[in-house]
Amino acid sequence: MQRSKFLGSLFLCLVLLPIGLMPGATVAHAQPAERCFAETGYCISGPIRAFWEGNGGLAVFGLPIGPQQEAIGEDGKPRQVQWFERHRLELHPENPAPYTVQLGRLGIERLSQQGRDWRAFPPLDPNNADAERCVFFAATNHQVCDEFLRAFRSFGLNFPNTPGIRFEESLALFGLPISEPLTEVIEGKEYTVQWFERARFELHPENRPPFNVLFGRLGAEIFANRGAGGPLRGTTWQLESFGPIEAPLAARTERPATLTFEAERVNGFSGCNAFSGPYQATAAAITFGPLISTLVACTDEALGRQESEILSALTGTVPYTLAGNRLQIRYNEGRSMLTYRAAQNPIDQLRREPWQLETFGPLEAPEVARTERPATLTFEADQVNGFSGCNNFGGSYQATADTLTFGPLRTTLAACTDEVLTRQEQAIFTALTGAAPYRIEGDRLRISYDGGRKQLTYRAASVPASAVTGTVTYLQRSALPPEALIQVQPVDVSRADAPAIVLATSSFQAGGRQAPFPFALPYDPARIEERNTYAVQARITVNGQLRFISTQRYEVITRGRPTRVEVIVQPV
Repeated sequence: MQRSKFLGSLFLCLVLLPIGLMPGATVAHAQPAERCFAETGYCISGPIRAFWEGNGGLAVFGLPIGPQQEAIGEDGKPRQVQWFERHRLELHPENPAPYTVQLGRLGIERLSQQGRDWRAFPPLDPNNADAERCVFFAATNHQVCDEFLRAFRSFGLNFPNTPGIRFEESLALFGLPISEPLTEVIEGKEYTVQWFERARFELHPENRPPFNVLFGRLGAEIFANRGAGGPLRGTTWQLESFGPIEAPLAARTERPATLTFEAERVNGFSGCNAFSGPYQATAAAITFGPLISTLVACTDEALGRQESEILSALTGTVPYTLAGNRLQIRYNEGRSMLTYRAAQNPIDQLRREPWQLETFGPLEAPEVARTERPATLTFEADQVNGFSGCNNFGGSYQATADTLTFGPLRTTLAACTDEVLTRQEQAIFTALTGAAPYRIEGDRLRISYDGGRKQLTYRAASVPASAVTGTVTYLQRSALPPEALIQVQPVDVSRADAPAIVLATSSFQAGGRQAPFPFALPYDPARIEERNTYAVQARITVNGQLRFISTQRYEVITRGRPTRVEVIVQPV
């Protein structure tokens, strides 16, 4: 930043991040073209160093609090990113100068992290704007006044060939105001603050001007609240290789194994099973708590070994490193390693087309969604719309690489007259409340809820549904009451020495209808092993008491078996 760009180089009172708050931090030794900071142990170099030094340095950005490394940028693409006390800088080399380095929208990001939607802040009526003391921003319907306006005008990005500080340069640095002045508690004290897209202005009346307005340490706050392993988050990691460091094995690619880290939980897929559990991270190690997993058998020897290595590695405390867009986790006393790379941007995949619900409920025994009026989800830029099977709904949302954060949903109020539809709608609205982890596997979108124990599974609506269809009937001449519950399950019966594995459950009430009862059981072809044996089983209960059950094995799908069957149940 040119000296003429400032009203004083010490406009901000710097609050340095203590070394004790940076786990594993060590004082870095400067390499050529690097500038290192003993206070945090991190260095800056290249275009990020030039941008930092040319646009305000410590006063505007604060100290670096992490290394420059590849992560998913704000546009959802892999970028070189570095965190600072007050900002996050991203490299965009495809842009012309001076836009090759861009600032993250940390004001919006910090609010989202707190579960607050900036669009919910009350706007200012333009007729009430004060043209003498303030500047009104029609794009967001907020004004900036007095001390905050003086601070806004005092800093700006250094555009070439523009002496002084122009309005456009200040706007480029701070972004638009997204709130009116508010009273908030910061470090145990109440202050008047105003939020901007990229900053939080804080009024500190105990300080003399110009130090009475400070910029919030949003970078440090966001970084700290992402969990100790902050750089791990915001990225879906896809397994590349596993096993001995000297002779690693390539991971299977038809159903990629993945890892995503949230604030306190890790979610993943081994190639056979989904798993999740708690974790803690420092700058050098990850400690995994007990992982819960689905129980699908790996019938492929290579997949079985891959899953065994993953679950072995993600046990207890293990060292890790981040190198470029690679995450490397060492295990087996350092002799073996999982290597993950940053995966394709899932946010673009979310928005590519509508999604149709397939299953919901517990991971171990999900229920099949009703198909006569399919439940759907559609994601637009910042709006989600859907149908639960009973009601339409819509609202705002924000997405990172591993988490969907839903705002309050507006919904119609039609009553669900079917018990299963009611459970389906309740599951959807429970899952789409607040922050929910998600992942995309091929043409399936999986949204976790209830602490990772339950899941909504949607398929891309353009993908034809694979389903086992048929009827459930019985030979006795007796009528079922309306409350009778028919339950149909596809199961994996491959292992004679083990109980059948339930793949899904479809339940529906008789509702006055009589046998035969038609059913449709959607299934994900990617989860079907051709060498396995699958069958359909059914039962009918009345007020919780078993009345009929299937006793014959109705094999389906693999080995030339049909996908349509007539299941005959026998009285109990």
